[in-house]
Amino acid sequence: MTTEAAKACVDYAFKELDAWKITTGCVKENLASERIMIKLGLRKEGELRNHQSVDGEWKDRVVYGLLKSEYQMEA
Repeated sequence: MTTEAAKACVDYAFKELDAWKITTGCVKENLASERIMIKLGLRKEGELRNHQSVDGEWKDRVVYGLLKSEYQMEA
């Protein structure tokens, strides 16, 4: 269900809002979220070290992005 909801958001961003790029990310240890981003065709753009505080502890964050031109190739 989460993957389908995320795909609907990506579709909406590119088809309805005419976005040229979307970016998202998650805490590096959140492998389930990272797998969803990969499944949707997003590409890893980097890792931010000690970027996000979670329960008082600094965590690394991975950043993913998808260009409209890449989305159109996938569709």
